[in-house]
Amino acid sequence: MDLVSPEPAAVWRRFSQICAIPHPSGHEEKLARFLAAEAEDLGLAVRMDDAFNLRIDRKASPGREGSPRIIFQAHLDMVPQAAPGKVFDFSRDPVTPVVKDGFVRACGTTLGADDGIGVAMAMALLEEPELDGNFAALFTVSEETGLVGAAKLDPGFLDGDILINLDHSEEGKICIGCAGGARVHLAFDTGCAPVPAGRAVRIVLAGLPGGHSGVCIHEKRGNALVMLARLLRAAPCAVASFDGGTVDNAIPARAEAVAVLADPGAAEQTLRAAADVCRRELDPRFSLELEICGHPVPERVWDGAFQERFLAALATAPDGVADFAPEYGVPRTSGNIASLRTEKDILKLVFSTRSLDDAERRKHTDRLIGWFSALAPRVAVTSEYPGWKPAGNARLPGMAARLRRELTGKETVIEVIHAGLEAGLFAGKNPRLEMMSCGPAAFDIHTPDERLSIASVQEFYPFIRTLALRLMSLK
Repeated sequence: MDLVSPEPAAVWRRFSQICAIPHPSGHEEKLARFLAAEAEDLGLAVRMDDAFNLRIDRKASPGREGSPRIIFQAHLDMVPQAAPGKVFDFSRDPVTPVVKDGFVRACGTTLGADDGIGVAMAMALLEEPELDGNFAALFTVSEETGLVGAAKLDPGFLDGDILINLDHSEEGKICIGCAGGARVHLAFDTGCAPVPAGRAVRIVLAGLPGGHSGVCIHEKRGNALVMLARLLRAAPCAVASFDGGTVDNAIPARAEAVAVLADPGAAEQTLRAAADVCRRELDPRFSLELEICGHPVPERVWDGAFQERFLAALATAPDGVADFAPEYGVPRTSGNIASLRTEKDILKLVFSTRSLDDAERRKHTDRLIGWFSALAPRVAVTSEYPGWKPAGNARLPGMAARLRRELTGKETVIEVIHAGLEAGLFAGKNPRLEMMSCGPAAFDIHTPDERLSIASVQEFYPFIRTLALRLMSLK
């Protein structure tokens, strides 16, 4: 399916193909094999490892063998988020892109422009006849769940001189550094107690915008898990279950609990008053919804002492920005309480931490683990990855900024971001690589409102193609 008729036709064709193949994190094999087959049909060299990381090489034309080896890099996976009430299996159902008001978006789900558009552009660049130097495309897996593919990548896949990461979805910006991160998993024994007399209810806190837990963490979007813990703590109740959040790298937009209220009228009034307090803390752009409805009586509720201590810990946890980096204008260190799951008498909590400074990130990780330590959780720290520190006197970003001014008359912001990119891991595997990250404009990534600017793609692709042409002449 052709998304739009204007140029660059090759990019939109590739993006349509990518949308048609389900590829959430952990399910990238089918897409990787499709791209590998497409590359082989074009006569390009293909390497794929056991994790389904994929490298495609285009051999230089005669006389161009000495040109710099340039790698265009993107990740294959997407964040699977659906709007409330949308039934969608991301491991089986294709994303349906639609064009509206100058944007490409999906129908009630994440679009996967992060980073499907980067993959599409890299594939299109490999087919450009003018780019006859040493070019490669590198596609990694499970970036969204902790840069898993990049961590497993053999250094030989990074053989090159220049790497351009196509995963920075802000128009007019070039990234030269990013935060490192980690995922932390806590498992608690809730204990159980007899169900007290009262009314069983389902309490749903929803309507929050969610968003990327790195780039949006400072925007007062609210965390549904933390806010619902505050509500439950305020109203006398016996909790039977507490669930919310969907993926590790998104701010929770919805949470729900089943509880028994001894005095339903008074408790509901308290819950709504507490919700009003939470609403006032949000940025005015955002809203919060509270639903309280009847529910079948549960078989058990949490042990009372556990409930009191857990809700107190969650409601007051240091969620959000811990420290700001004024030199870069972004958060330096943050934490995001990401998801909570009730599995019988086990409660599983996941949070992520990020920092531009790896030592500070480890300290903040320990701080958050310590916050819940009185409850004796079982702890596992996974998916640790380093930050990417800006290189001094880097020539690549300046060259790119000058070219963009030449082509469009627009200035470029060179920045460091509070989000994870794979470049930190790449730098450790090939310290010689010159790197930068850039891409066309996408908005509300990691949410069902994700949308990709058509005009931005039309401006960005000629820029990156021309940059590649000029890089071929570098010594």
